Amino acid sequence: MSSELMEKVRIEYVKRKRTDLNYTLEQVLPKYKNPQVSWSGGKCSTVALHMTLAIQPSVQVFYVNTGVDYPETYQYIKMIHKAWNFKLYIIHPTTTFWKIVAKHGFPKRRRMGCEKAMKGVPPVPVCCKLLKEKPLKHYIRYLNVDLNITGLRCAESRVRMFSTAQRGMIYYTKAYKCTTFHPIIMWTHQQVEDYLAEHSIPVNPLYAKGAQRQGCWTCTAYKGWRDSLRRTHPRMYKWLMTKVGTPTLDDYISDFEPVTLM
Repeated sequence: MSSELMEKVRIEYVKRKRTDLNYTLEQVLPKYKNPQVSWSGGKCSTVALHMTLAIQPSVQVFYVNTGVDYPETYQYIKMIHKAWNFKLYIIHPTTTFWKIVAKHGFPKRRRMGCEKAMKGVPPVPVCCKLLKEKPLKHYIRYLNVDLNITGLRCAESRVRMFSTAQRGMIYYTKAYKCTTFHPIIMWTHQQVEDYLAEHSIPVNPLYAKGAQRQGCWTCTAYKGWRDSLRRTHPRMYKWLMTKVGTPTLDDYISDFEPVTLM
């Protein structure tokens, strides 16, 4: 099934389950005193950020620096912040990815079933919890944020599809003690691309290298991480593979003496 068709199937599924999927930023923002945008440097969250700034330029923006984001992402965060001049909080976790790996090992590929997703408790790697969720939750509570705006889309995965069907696009998050709002939850990938083009918004240089996602370059929990990292950052890929304990083909070849053809 093509990615476009898959997106359509997921969006249609959510539409059959929900009738409250038409909230807009213009409707929601005025109802909250202290909103913030969760920004990762990816296309979707950048669209959500741009849309929010157009309505409320003074909104605060949170970027969680996990310490293992791609170099291109750090450069992009600085570039957009300088160009758009918004209130940015760069949040740092209290631990590191490598300390987590030393204790728990590298993150395993997620195998999320429909049942767990529908209950709203999909299994999340320890590193995601400690490097992203915990520090974000701390700052949301510390700064008394009452609205957390994200760029999440239901068509991105089955888990997000089921989660949206269960909770909708706006709901109260007990762990954060604030409301969560996904303004582009029903958008397709093409709608995101069209918005970026229409507003001449530069994107993370990672995408130009062929990356389909951006996040922690050390993440081993998603399907295709090897191919993606090998394609975009071959040296980083080889180094990580040695850490994971899976030698690359180059490592095997280097174990043999050169052969002179007769």
